Amino acid sequence: MRILKWLAGVVGVALLAVVALVIGARFADGPLAIIPGGLLASGELVAGAEPDWTFARDISEMEFQLVEPPRSRTTWLQVHDTKLYVVSGYMNSALGHIWKQWPAQAVRDGRAVIRIDGKRYERQLVRVLDDRPLLEAITAEVNRKHGAGLTADMAESGDAWFFAVEPRHQARPLPAAAIDPTTTDAGAPMTDTSRAASSAPANPSPSPEQIPPVGDRVHISGCDFGELTDPAVDLWDSADRTRVVGQLSGDGGADQGLRCLGAVVIIRSVDSGQPTTMYEVETVVGNQRGWVSELFIGPTIDVSLCGALFSNSSAAAGKCLG
Repeated sequence: MRILKWLAGVVGVALLAVVALVIGARFADGPLAIIPGGLLASGELVAGAEPDWTFARDISEMEFQLVEPPRSRTTWLQVHDTKLYVVSGYMNSALGHIWKQWPAQAVRDGRAVIRIDGKRYERQLVRVLDDRPLLEAITAEVNRKHGAGLTADMAESGDAWFFAVEPRHQARPLPAAAIDPTTTDAGAPMTDTSRAASSAPANPSPSPEQIPPVGDRVHISGCDFGELTDPAVDLWDSADRTRVVGQLSGDGGADQGLRCLGAVVIIRSVDSGQPTTMYEVETVVGNQRGWVSELFIGPTIDVSLCGALFSNSSAAAGKCLG
């Protein structure tokens, strides 16, 4: 009995030590091995032009910290064609469901700080889903460095989540694209259902005077400072973005005066309690409903053009007019 009590005491002390270590790590400048840490506070903060990440090709690991929640971790890094990528494996395993919370957090808010060789970089984690050649290149790098046995098919199955480490998106004015009122045939309605490799936010958060009220008809825009970055924009099942239920076009035909002006949607509700304000929208074509980040909300549509935009669908034209 004495031995059992002694063992129980040892186990209890060990558990308390582990708990204290995990809690204490949250206040540390970076992770402690596999234990998540706090803010990445030290090291030169590198700004300016996007680096050529080739210098890190043979570096095994880096530290990264999400802005929300502010936890830092150690992860493998991969470099392909001068760009930086990270992968989270075992996502469908029991351990992954318990331990791997950061990928879902990064999808909700991809703002991050990474630290390599003591230098910090502000970046944006953007999930890569359907770019097969890119996924194969990333998995080849992981397998070269770590012999992990990853395949590009794991992106589709969800066994592994792949992220591009991109420059942090800055607030910029909405694109100045405008509809050409002389257009008489806008062609097919803007409801592209193809998957985009990147789901990064492209437009800035609207200023208070730009926020459209519930009931307004607006375009979805996948442009960043007038340049198309997201031809297809994710439509989510809820404001907290747990599952993608569809995609909307983020662009229209330039020859129709619709450059940077994609799908037409109706604002149904607004949730400003998220890290990024989310809009519940309903598509004019197909009546599809879901949530879109404010970063993709474009300008209000000129309802006088509804007939031309939806010349092949009287129902859509009528819904566009309200």
